[in-house]
Amino acid sequence: MSVLRILPYVFYVVAVLFFFVPGETVGIVMAIGAVFAAMGFGHLAQKQETRKRRQALGDFAVERGLTFVAEGDAAYAGLPLAHTTKHKGKVLWVIRGRYLGRDIASFDHEYVVGSGKRRKVVQRTIAFVEFDSDLPGLSLDHWSDTVFMRLGERLGLVHDVKTSDIAFDKAFQVESQDEAFALQVLYPAMREWLLRVSRDWAFQVAGRYAACLGPERQAIDVSRLPDLLEACIQFERQIPSWVLSTPFRATPSA
Repeated sequence: MSVLRILPYVFYVVAVLFFFVPGETVGIVMAIGAVFAAMGFGHLAQKQETRKRRQALGDFAVERGLTFVAEGDAAYAGLPLAHTTKHKGKVLWVIRGRYLGRDIASFDHEYVVGSGKRRKVVQRTIAFVEFDSDLPGLSLDHWSDTVFMRLGERLGLVHDVKTSDIAFDKAFQVESQDEAFALQVLYPAMREWLLRVSRDWAFQVAGRYAACLGPERQAIDVSRLPDLLEACIQFERQIPSWVLSTPFRATPSA
């Protein structure tokens, strides 16, 4: 039974106890009632936000002649991207169709982080295009120089690729198990383009897919969705055609 369904009963019990329970106990009873009320209103606010997002995404799709699939598409959760491989979850709010001359799709990926009291359900917005090539895994994120990242590098758990471009290497963390492939993708024009795009976007390549991802643990506002879709399309267009036609041996996602 949901919190909202039991909330009226909680208020009823609190009201009865208020009249029949000794005064020193009333404060405790009211405190318990307040907790349930807060839970109920929080749940209601979350449901309202979900409805608003669904409506806004549906309107966005209709205005641009795209298809909106409110129930999502479970197949997208199995994309071989580094993010969807690491975080198992479900797909919400799929938008797909032709945009800026390219077939593209986007969705909110809902997944769990933390455990126990720190457990939290979060979302990340992902846009991707598909091509005929079968490419190794590659992840491009704005650099986050932490103790854990440095330790991972020393232990060989982080496959960090350096391009010898000082400005780019300071800005981006590049992970791939195929360094030759990564360096071919990151030719000078690609590096220059990546340095100009929003720091909110990350990029991944794996198998037949190239993707642009919004910030972790936070679905982007619908007003920014055009920027995400365009960044994904431009990223794929920056990949040289000769790289796409090279018979690489596909490796797991970075």
